[in-house]
Amino acid sequence: YRAGLMEKREMFKNWHNKILPVISRHLSAESFIEDFISPLLHILSPPTLRP
Repeated sequence: YRAGLMEKREMFKNWHNKILPVISRHLSAESFIEDFISPLLHILSPPTLRP
């Protein structure tokens, strides 16, 4: 699991390095996760797992 996560993070970093610097300055792996992945996980998670 961890190896797959690291691979995806590396792919994101490679993509991040290719986009325009003006845009990439406002993007980071952490902000991407907070803005996009967290709400998705909240929607997909069963109500019993939610705080």
